[in-house]
Amino acid sequence: MNRVCCLFSILAVAIAHGDAVTVSVDGTHPGRTLPNVQQMLTLWHLEKGAYAHAARNAEWDVTEFAEYMEIMGATGGNPARDCFKNPADRSTLDDYDFSRLVSGCRNIVRLGLKPYLKLGNVPGKFTADYNGGAFSMNIRPPVDFSAYGLYRLAWADVRRAR
Repeated sequence: MNRVCCLFSILAVAIAHGDAVTVSVDGTHPGRTLPNVQQMLTLWHLEKGAYAHAARNAEWDVTEFAEYMEIMGATGGNPARDCFKNPADRSTLDDYDFSRLVSGCRNIVRLGLKPYLKLGNVPGKFTADYNGGAFSMNIRPPVDFSAYGLYRLAWADVRRAR
């Protein structure tokens, strides 16, 4: 791996200086197999994308190189990800609905992978002034840490029950 990176670094310097570069590859003399350095696929949207409703496929088996499927902002951060029946209703803080996330985790397991959930973003319902920041994900802390803690505990209870 270091040799490959070194080769590309040398090529980049040579090209930057205007030198002519020739690279030849001889497929009849294979070298070492490169190791798998990344064992995780990342999923931003549970309902969209290549893995949203995928089924395990022998011809295209992602489990050959991946062990985990990472779900970014799994339990919230914007209205599309917040696990509530009505994410906009701030008068009700306990109308949890984790069904979409449970379904997504089940599909990941069907693919032969393990769900890896990123839980760092706070649902907009728990913040005083929702700010989507970069990536349209809430960057504000919760106003009531107890209510937010109960939300996280409810998710843990759903997972434990399954």
